[in-house]
Amino acid sequence: MRIAICDDDVGFLKKIDSRVTRIFREAEIEVDIYSYSQANLVLENLYKGSFDLYFLDIDIGRDDGIELANEIAKIDASAIFIFVTSHNNRVYEVFSLNTFGFVRKSDLDKDLDEVMKRLINKFGRIIYKYQIVKSDRTRMYIYIDELEYIERFGGRIVLGHINSEMIETSYRITSDLPFDLANFVECHKGVYINLRYAKKIGDDNIVTYSGKDLPMSRRKKKLVKEAFRNFMLDD
Repeated sequence: MRIAICDDDVGFLKKIDSRVTRIFREAEIEVDIYSYSQANLVLENLYKGSFDLYFLDIDIGRDDGIELANEIAKIDASAIFIFVTSHNNRVYEVFSLNTFGFVRKSDLDKDLDEVMKRLINKFGRIIYKYQIVKSDRTRMYIYIDELEYIERFGGRIVLGHINSEMIETSYRITSDLPFDLANFVECHKGVYINLRYAKKIGDDNIVTYSGKDLPMSRRKKKLVKEAFRNFMLDD
């Protein structure tokens, strides 16, 4: 996951960056965090590569964080925002945006812990194990949340594990699998990405946290981005 943080108060910016980094590290979730003290720097870097999540101060010096969010949303409709604010009366202005939460500067620790807890839950582990049949007819148990992707390859279903292992199964179609694909979305014909592990969504590919580069067809791009947005925003 790529995260951008923007606040004109450099000291506060460093504080949020440090705290968010620590919380993700403790949760063992890999993120790339980029901090900016000016709104224009966020937009300049957005053109170089989109972010999945934005922490934006509503008042960025002479700039306006909500206006910045609207500009970002014009470029990337799937962008998700967490607003940092001293102005609770402006909350109503962000209803049209994909807003995940608010952090009040006056209650930073409490609010940030709460919103980060919800965010981490999006990547929490599902504890149920499923038994699958491998191509050699042996059986093994897997956690569905440990699968980064599912791919139909060589007439069989292959499961891409987070440790980079490719597990070839005896199944020939996804409906034969012993679990549903609730957190997966088809990004290319026969290729399904687990939304938990979509680190970077490009123009024609998706990179997972293990570094696997999956193809994404042009006609699937909008569907994938909408699915990722809904996955992030759904409690």
